[in-house]
Amino acid sequence: EQMEGVMQSRVNSGGVKRKRDSDGDNEEKNIGGETSNNKNKNNNNNNSNNNNESKKPVAKRPKTEFEKKLEADREKLESGGFRILNETLYTQTSDKTLKLFKRSPDEFQSYHKGFRNQVKQWPENPVDELIKIFKDKPSTLKVADFGCGEAKLAQNVKQTVYSFDFVKLNNRVTACDMKNVPLPNKSVDIAVFCLSLMGTNYTDFLYEASRVLKNSGQLYIVEVKSRFDQQEDKFIDMMKSLGFDKTKQHDQNKMFIRFDFVKSSRSPQNNKTLKKFVLKP
Repeated sequence: EQMEGVMQSRVNSGGVKRKRDSDGDNEEKNIGGETSNNKNKNNNNNNSNNNNESKKPVAKRPKTEFEKKLEADREKLESGGFRILNETLYTQTSDKTLKLFKRSPDEFQSYHKGFRNQVKQWPENPVDELIKIFKDKPSTLKVADFGCGEAKLAQNVKQTVYSFDFVKLNNRVTACDMKNVPLPNKSVDIAVFCLSLMGTNYTDFLYEASRVLKNSGQLYIVEVKSRFDQQEDKFIDMMKSLGFDKTKQHDQNKMFIRFDFVKSSRSPQNNKTLKKFVLKP
């Protein structure tokens, strides 16, 4: 009995010990768990700090002198390419230009990139002046924009605008030769040429404008002044032969000139006998 008591006592003692050990393990686990939680909290704090740091605006590094020179040289190269291509467009017929851009659409993109760079140097963009005019006109009018480029006019007026150019730069543009646009006879109220009388056969575009314009329809022509070589009267005489009467001439701007015409009831003179005014490139 004493032996059994001693053994039982040892068993109980061992059980207590195991219990203590078990409690000790739990305590260690709890301590370890708290440490892990603390680590997670610290990690979260660190991540939060990192996120906050990433949200801070990064200061833009100023361009080096080499980078500035490289950018200037690139612009000069683009401008030089634009001038060469621009001269080509002025000194050949529109059908050749259409073929050129069909073969190499990137040439048209390059041309308009150079054109946009040119516009930045102008005191004002003549298209913006036309947009102001259309703001006071009825929304029911239909307009044909010959040589529309990126169709800025169509994007900024309330009237229906049919935009034509050699290449379709966006969904508003119809690609075609402007001497043959896909519009019915006498279907528009206004025709616009804004810096787009390009090509040795530019009078073909004016015949086409006469075809699609309704009787008493308006025609706006904006061009660089130097192209007329101070002989605007000769150009106006030619327009009379095409069946257009001048209503106003805007030449206050140092760089550009705008003519406002109205389509008369007179039939245009035959193209073969027309005394054509030669616009300078």
